[in-house]
Amino acid sequence: IEELNEKISECRSKYGTKPEAMKFIDALEDKKEKVCLANTQWKFSFNHSSTQRAEGYNDRLKGHADLKAMLSQADLVTMHKHVKAIEVDVSTKVIKMLEKHRRNWERVATIYEDAVDESIRMCTLHVKSCSKIGNTGSKYEVQCSKGPAVVVDLDTKIVHRGQVFIIPTCTCGYWCSSFRICMHIVKALLEDGREVKSVKNVKNIHPIHLLFGRKLFVNAKWKITTICHRLE
Repeated sequence: IEELNEKISECRSKYGTKPEAMKFIDALEDKKEKVCLANTQWKFSFNHSSTQRAEGYNDRLKGHADLKAMLSQADLVTMHKHVKAIEVDVSTKVIKMLEKHRRNWERVATIYEDAVDESIRMCTLHVKSCSKIGNTGSKYEVQCSKGPAVVVDLDTKIVHRGQVFIIPTCTCGYWCSSFRICMHIVKALLEDGREVKSVKNVKNIHPIHLLFGRKLFVNAKWKITTICHRLE
């Protein structure tokens, strides 16, 4: 964040004589907490640094052309039916995805697995050193080729939906914004002699990414159980 502020000051000194440039810099500085990764990466957002997903859903609610014209003249009952239809459609698609994961006995989504694989690759390329901090037992200081050192705690206690979990956490922006295993956690796990990926072991995974913690997972499980009973 300090580096970002320095760059903004640098831009002011370079382009301060141009009103249009100053207007743009002022607007950028006013909205930096919303648009700049230096600020957004420290807030959990499923690793999204923009409002793209939310805007996409808003766009679907509003519709296009004839639908937009119809909704602009509609009453609350019509609007409620429209929103409900979208909710049912989205839920149906999610349940189908969860059914597939359930049949394959997968505990996390494919996108999460791909993200962990990328963290393993990044660890090999960019992590320079990893050393245990004093007598902490589970804390490591990890240094990459670029950026400041970060601290990884392999046994952090968190509370999620009333349950206590012990998972690895990191002070880097990627983990803070995504709750996914980062390259620093990968290195610390290897240094501590622990597994990074395991089909049966979910101890390294933040519970928000576990499929059986999803509300719609119950529907998917019930649907598959019903199908199995019919086949029997």
